[in-house]
Amino acid sequence: MIYLLSTNEPIPTDCYAVEGYERDVIKAAVMMMINNDDIDSATNALVPYARKKLKKTISYNKGRSLIKCLEGLHEPILPYLYDKKLGKTLQVIEGEIASDILLTLLKEDIPCLPVHDSYIVASHHREQLRAVMIASYRKHLNKEPRIDMKY
Repeated sequence: MIYLLSTNEPIPTDCYAVEGYERDVIKAAVMMMINNDDIDSATNALVPYARKKLKKTISYNKGRSLIKCLEGLHEPILPYLYDKKLGKTLQVIEGEIASDILLTLLKEDIPCLPVHDSYIVASHHREQLRAVMIASYRKHLNKEPRIDMKY
């Protein structure tokens, strides 16, 4: 979402691809970068989060190294990382988009199960879901989303 809001740079094919690190740890590191004010506080938040929530042990140095790799991968949006205020704003926008999608589908009598940032519908409703997702992104962000459909 930061790419959509802040730059015309293309979104990397996989925002969470850093060799030598597990995907869930990488996602957590990005979350810490968005919701902390600097690399030190992001690293200090990542290490206990990985241990408690992900059941993974990473050292401070390994966590900091991962975050430095992510800074390089996401260089086009680096000026927007380490901004707790932006992190909270993104959470609000994501919540509004999700609510909009779910309420629209409910009005159309289409059962939908939200799972994190994904939605599950019966296969015969997938095109309606796609259309509703695109409309909601346009409404809230005035941008075209990149949607990965899995069947």
